[in-house]
Amino acid sequence: MKVAAPGKVLLTGAYAVLEGAPAVVVAVDRYAVAEGSALDPAPPREVALAFAASPAPRVDVTALYEGPQKIGLGSSAAALVAALGVREARAGVAIDDAAVRDRLFSEARAVHRKAQGGGSGVDVAASVYGGVLEYTLRAPATPTL
Repeated sequence: MKVAAPGKVLLTGAYAVLEGAPAVVVAVDRYAVAEGSALDPAPPREVALAFAASPAPRVDVTALYEGPQKIGLGSSAAALVAALGVREARAGVAIDDAAVRDRLFSEARAVHRKAQGGGSGVDVAASVYGGVLEYTLRAPATPTL
């Protein structure tokens, strides 16, 4: 089983979102892909944090890079969301269910924020929900679809 999560491009509000202004983010057609049958002995920091008590799936993020270079498409958020999606799918959870996506968003946002020492979660929202989102940081952060 494989689960893919898209990267993102911020159209507006990249830093203003941290002050409460809306941001507009678009999911792109480049994906992090987690494999349910392969384990990663050295997962990325965010994935390792989320899977501290269990083996983490291998996640391929090469589509979110240009060669060895990160290009700002939210690879860490996409990798985390794909890995969490594999965990849910392994448990038989329907990851396309709206309530499940909301729960995945909350968990992924919290883990990503802890791993990175802050952030708005706009990249996590794009990876969980896809499409075009207006995102406003509030407690709890919820994107507008």
